[in-house]
Amino acid sequence: MAPGLFQLGSGLYTGLAILLLLSWTLTALAFTALNVLNSKSTYLEIVASSSLLTFLVCRLLVASNPSIRQDDTIARLIASADYGSRRGAVVLFGLCCTWLYELLNQVVLLFFMTIFGSVMATAIYNDAFTDTGVDSDEGTTAVSVEVKKFEDMAGFDPTEMFKLIPPRLLVYVVALVWLNFLSLGTYVLGHAAMSLKKVLGSSVAVGRSVTAGENEPVGE
Repeated sequence: MAPGLFQLGSGLYTGLAILLLLSWTLTALAFTALNVLNSKSTYLEIVASSSLLTFLVCRLLVASNPSIRQDDTIARLIASADYGSRRGAVVLFGLCCTWLYELLNQVVLLFFMTIFGSVMATAIYNDAFTDTGVDSDEGTTAVSVEVKKFEDMAGFDPTEMFKLIPPRLLVYVVALVWLNFLSLGTYVLGHAAMSLKKVLGSSVAVGRSVTAGENEPVGE
């Protein structure tokens, strides 16, 4: 009974890890695509998003193909860079800092997109772009003109298609996106903390060993 429960728990844990890593990998892929397509992106942003994508892909490959024997593959080497090597922990800590910087930029962008999108969605669901009331402001009138131009050019009203989506479903999707961002940030922050602990612990251990070696009596 106990081995069966252990295998079930292990399978659920592996499945949840694969699901989370897959969602984070797709998020990092979106970051990389946005940075590559944006001509104003800096080299730091491109390197941060592409390195995060590479790390998450390697973690996903290792999680989806667990093995008792430690195979010397590139994916396993990158995924476990901070496990036994102090130098790897230093490199991973530096990368985690760039990843957190990239995530902070994307979170700020997502925040403004959420605010702007909520205002636009409220206006669409309340027919603010279709009603021709006298209390329409200049912003709503300008958007209504653009929507009309798009309808004349494409042959359909985009606001009517948007209304087919239930408002509650939009709220759930936005909440899942925010949860994905926050969980990815927590994951990266955890790796940064473990790498920093590895670096500081290794330096203290080296210092103690050197001091102990100096205090040993020298035989004549």
